Amino acid sequence: MKRFSWRRLFYEIHLWLGILSGIVLFVVCLSGTVYTFRDEAVRFLQPGKYYVSDSPAGQARLTADALIEKIETQQQARVGQLVVPDAANRTWVVRLDSAPAHGEHATEADRSSEGLGRGQGGEGRGLRQGAQDGSGTGKQDGSGPGRVEKDAEKQAPRGGKQDGGQGRPKWLKTLYVDPYTGSVQAEGDGPVEAFFLSMMRLHRFLWLPDQIGRPIVGIATTIFGVLLLTGLVLWLPRTLKAFSQWKIWRLGLEVRLKKGWKLFLYDTHNTLGFYMFLPLLVMTLTGLCWSFGWYREAASAVLGDKVFKGRETRPVQIERPQGLMSPKESMSIQAMIDRQREWTPGSGETTLTIPPGRSTAVVVDKVRTGFFALAAHDKTQWDRIAGEAVAEERFADQPFGAKIAALVKPLHLGDFYGTSSKILYFIACLIATLLPLSGAILWFEKWRLARKKRRAGAAASGS
Repeated sequence: MKRFSWRRLFYEIHLWLGILSGIVLFVVCLSGTVYTFRDEAVRFLQPGKYYVSDSPAGQARLTADALIEKIETQQQARVGQLVVPDAANRTWVVRLDSAPAHGEHATEADRSSEGLGRGQGGEGRGLRQGAQDGSGTGKQDGSGPGRVEKDAEKQAPRGGKQDGGQGRPKWLKTLYVDPYTGSVQAEGDGPVEAFFLSMMRLHRFLWLPDQIGRPIVGIATTIFGVLLLTGLVLWLPRTLKAFSQWKIWRLGLEVRLKKGWKLFLYDTHNTLGFYMFLPLLVMTLTGLCWSFGWYREAASAVLGDKVFKGRETRPVQIERPQGLMSPKESMSIQAMIDRQREWTPGSGETTLTIPPGRSTAVVVDKVRTGFFALAAHDKTQWDRIAGEAVAEERFADQPFGAKIAALVKPLHLGDFYGTSSKILYFIACLIATLLPLSGAILWFEKWRLARKKRRAGAAASGS
């Protein structure tokens, strides 16, 4: 009987948990790898949808108010959300709200001010949905491909069409509009978005019903966390004496290319797993927030702020005296965009959301974009009648725990620091996809050699 050792225990845990969860982890990591560059792939494969084909030289883009008025006239529906990228060659994303275009949900004060300031922006336009809710899958930043997944995690302003029992409304229609002419270049999702939606569902639910797939993925993710920790223990030198020997450390930091395929495979499993330990651990810890409510609540308690609090965030309700308001007190949508850009300098994407009626604030949310851009949201809520901010939420002003809570979704998806972090996450996900394969091959080869040795021993004893 072999003598007990902690290292042997960690090895057995690592081995058998890896065998138990290998197939699920392979599927989850592979789909996550494919999904990493979703936005870039969707824009590349559908340039006519996300880029302006012929932007007139020297011509300015329409104001947000003029574009909204044109779309509402064309579509005979109220604009519920407007996404404005900084890039001059990008289309604007317009989402139509299924709520009435003229104040059936408005208060008496709203009705009295109906029609005022319409030349400056008309009805409230668009409510920022889900960018910080982290609730689902893809980054719902309203940008580019918009990452607006047609799944249970979708949010929308109140008054919209209900989303199949989830209690969260859907947008009536999504349009991609030329900001120079106001013409619609594309509508809705195409086959590329459908493919990535399928990858997201595979990643989160294994293409199974939510109540079945979600806990399976959650358990496999938990096991993956244990595999990372036990793997780190096994990567460390075996003895205290070996800790002081550089030769031992070097073996764990290099991949031997000319020592045979078995050592090469072992090094890729051992060394590359160590190099990607930290990003994979972050993916694991954040990913569990989607799988288990109790874990999400615990994470919220530790961080001191609610994870995915965007799910429950509602625009500020404004109380004002009833009666006619002066048109001079109305604030245009374009002015809100310009003010937000002044307060949040740098490249980014601005999303505006306004529920029906004027007693609810317009939500203006800007998220930074770029190769090294922190995925930080700065949000302002505006009273259009008074022309003043009624609520402000600046990322830089939040406590450290609240910042981490707000970044849970970007930390899981890899876009927390722009394209640079997505590249790192793509490599990490690819290595994570290979870990179950290399581990299974190493285990099978070890089992095969042990079986061959036993047979040779039995033959020798029999003779």
